[in-house]
Amino acid sequence: MGAFSLSTAFYFAPPKDNKLIKTLSFILTASMIFGFLSHKISGFSKILLLNNVTLSKLSCPFSVYTPFDKTMVSLILYYVSTFYQAREVITWRAIKQAIYLLLRCILCVLPITLLTEQIQFDPKFSYASVIWMINNFFCTCFAEEVIFRGFLQQTLLDMMPKSNKFAYITIFIVGLVFGLLGHIRGGMIYALLASICGIFYGYTYYKTRQIICPMIVHVGINLLHALLFTYPNTIGTCK
Repeated sequence: MGAFSLSTAFYFAPPKDNKLIKTLSFILTASMIFGFLSHKISGFSKILLLNNVTLSKLSCPFSVYTPFDKTMVSLILYYVSTFYQAREVITWRAIKQAIYLLLRCILCVLPITLLTEQIQFDPKFSYASVIWMINNFFCTCFAEEVIFRGFLQQTLLDMMPKSNKFAYITIFIVGLVFGLLGHIRGGMIYALLASICGIFYGYTYYKTRQIICPMIVHVGINLLHALLFTYPNTIGTCK
């Protein structure tokens, strides 16, 4: 983790005009991030929070682990970047835009998800839901938005020509990587739906430039799924 911190510091620290150092540090940082996310780099153990639980009779069983590697990577990225860059000023206008985009994301993804019979309406709440929500916010939504939007998407946006066309291409690519890399174990349909959500998260970040905003959309989608519909899938579609 020390090597990762050093590589991240080289990437975010000035001078910004040394393209060779920036490129090499980006490649090294991104490679280590992939290694941590795919658990190829050892040194972290996972804590089992929920073991093969079902939130309802209609839902598939699932387990919840605390991925310390992904969480530590995101915390280092976040704090190193904010140390060298101006801190975000959260505005009510950006929050409202995030809520608006959350509603658009729900209207886009929910009909597709229901038509594919991946989930069905199933409101519920239990002690497992509380554990899931805490872990999901810190170890999933915060971590993934810092890594995929705050680091990867922002880096590609900085490299690309300054135009909406290239920005949208970047948002699409990162959204696709997000869906396939982190959700393919749930099946291709699940990964494609996650990619669509990832595109919305990326667009939210692009429009607001505040990392808290895609987190709001991400948390909103995950809470809607877990509390009002079968989670993670409906029995019969379990992987």
